[in-house]
Amino acid sequence: MKQNTHSSLIVLSALFFGASAYATNVLIPTETLPTETGDYTIYYSGSDASTVVGIDTSKTSYTPIKLTFASGDVDGNTYISPKNWEMNGNHTFSLTSNSANQVILQNNTGCMVKVKGSITVNRAENVESSDNAYAVIEMGNSRFYTEGTPIININANTKINSAYTTDAIYIGRKTKLNVASNAKLEINGKTKLEGANKSGDTFAHLSISTGSSATFNDEFKIQQYGDIVSNGDLIINQGTTWTVGSSSKITVGTTGSIDVKNTGATIAGSLVDISGNFTTNGDTTFKNSDVTVQTDANFNVSNGLLTVDGGSLTINGSLNRTVGSAKTKIINGAVVTATKLNQGSGQTITIGAIGDNESSLVISGTNDYYQLQVHGYLIQESGNARFIRSATFYNGSNLIMNGDITLYNKNITDFNNSASTSLIINDGANVSFSGNLYMQNARLMLKKVNALGTNAKIFLDSNSTKALLDLDASQEFDTITANTKTLEIDIAENVVLNASFVSENNGRFIVFNFTDNQIKLKNATDISDVNTIFQAYSSSDMSQKIDSLYITSDGWLAMATVPEPAEWALILGALALGITIYRRRK
Repeated sequence: MKQNTHSSLIVLSALFFGASAYATNVLIPTETLPTETGDYTIYYSGSDASTVVGIDTSKTSYTPIKLTFASGDVDGNTYISPKNWEMNGNHTFSLTSNSANQVILQNNTGCMVKVKGSITVNRAENVESSDNAYAVIEMGNSRFYTEGTPIININANTKINSAYTTDAIYIGRKTKLNVASNAKLEINGKTKLEGANKSGDTFAHLSISTGSSATFNDEFKIQQYGDIVSNGDLIINQGTTWTVGSSSKITVGTTGSIDVKNTGATIAGSLVDISGNFTTNGDTTFKNSDVTVQTDANFNVSNGLLTVDGGSLTINGSLNRTVGSAKTKIINGAVVTATKLNQGSGQTITIGAIGDNESSLVISGTNDYYQLQVHGYLIQESGNARFIRSATFYNGSNLIMNGDITLYNKNITDFNNSASTSLIINDGANVSFSGNLYMQNARLMLKKVNALGTNAKIFLDSNSTKALLDLDASQEFDTITANTKTLEIDIAENVVLNASFVSENNGRFIVFNFTDNQIKLKNATDISDVNTIFQAYSSSDMSQKIDSLYITSDGWLAMATVPEPAEWALILGALALGITIYRRRK
């Protein structure tokens, strides 16, 4: 062993410790280590590359400025790399600069560094928290690996760098990685947080304190039973989907955040509790997880597809989907509960799938819906709903709500346009609805008999340019009211419509494909001039107008019979004959 005044070269030899030259473990005891502050470079002088060389600092206050593991030629000697370097005991480093990065631990060999004790990175008393200075753990092309029950305490800005190809920074299953207040941890390299092997094991633990941050600039995987508590900022810049293994726990405190910047996330079979901010940018999947977003927390999936695949997502606030062509899919019996949706135009929510009628979206307050496809349950526990784009309820789906429905579009009246507004209820859908339905530039298409119930009230809004009631199955409503404008009604063959028809402020009804005994007026005795509020066509367009309508004694809307030309000839002939007889008698 050779020691200098300010820096030391420590050469380890198996023979020095009285062991075999081919020993598999060599440990530097405490009494051989210098305690003075300085830079220390350690070489292994043995010839067995399968040897594990460790440093034990369990009985001393070992405070190097920089510790380097090295191999190569020194003073005419050649030193090879051992199998691994091991750091046992407590290793404490101090960041001494306000303005420049400072390498505190460096591995210049090809073997990994295993941490079995603790590493603590402090800030010297005269050093303030700054973005300009970091303590650096530089692994080069080798791995940084924790094993056993180590603790890594980050009390000053710290970078861990490794260019190893896989699991470059390996956080073992019983490791505790703590980032203290006003400290920043930046990890550059593929990282795996191992988690436990079974539920009884201690979780691998990443804790980020208030006012601190942990940034992962490469792949970051969490295996099963991982545990993250973020009261500061967890920033994930990796270029692939962030994956969290089953039975993990993620807790975001009121002062904390998780921000998955470049891509989305897949979180499987885990418990997620969010009291602060949770943001992902890309496709995000919660698979069989239970996710709770507390009141006043923010849950933002900015782009891409949000999939809730089994399990639950409970948001005591708003589900924010406001950027790009974002889509939300709720499948495999998943239940999503929220106060409301902050959803952008052109974005789609799918509830369930063919054969999956148990998935549910439960909204507890007034809400707007854009593109909506329902195979399972849409439950609006209170408040009203606006459908602003296409909403389709398929076979086996359910709509449960007590408030009012508004089919709203500001100005698009071409119902073939993807931005138009339509509510379509198919034959196998189930609707429990007791409010009023308002239409503005929208189409209501009903394919199930009495799809909305027999007490439904439908109103055409006075601001509407065009609205269409498209009936493929017979319906009974309480009332249909046209206010100022015209409500078009398209009735399929053998379909019957039974309702009270009310005209307010000269509102009218145009009926297409009309035949007798198809529309029954509950309020027939209240209508003084049926041709003022009704206009009918026997075709699907306006090419075959019916000139006159009347109401039968039992309340049906009917066409006044118009004689054919031959009938007109008979009538005129009979009239002429009657006049002749009358004259002769006179």
